[in-house]
Amino acid sequence: KRGLKFILENSKILKIIHDCRSDWESLLHQYDIRLFNFIDSQELYFIYKLIYYQEVVKPISLVGFLEEIS
Repeated sequence: KRGLKFILENSKILKIIHDCRSDWESLLHQYDIRLFNFIDSQELYFIYKLIYYQEVVKPISLVGFLEEIS
């Protein structure tokens, strides 16, 4: 009752996920889990680059993202 589905669908818990497009579809179709209240760090990075550097960038891996922000 308090498993992964409870956490992922709980709108009171903020989740940070990196590039969740495929994960989103798999969770929905295979396990009937819908994500609520999450931030996709890849999308956030893309928006940051657009706002501050005025350039469109390729998707970044999680390792690349962590290296860039550290």
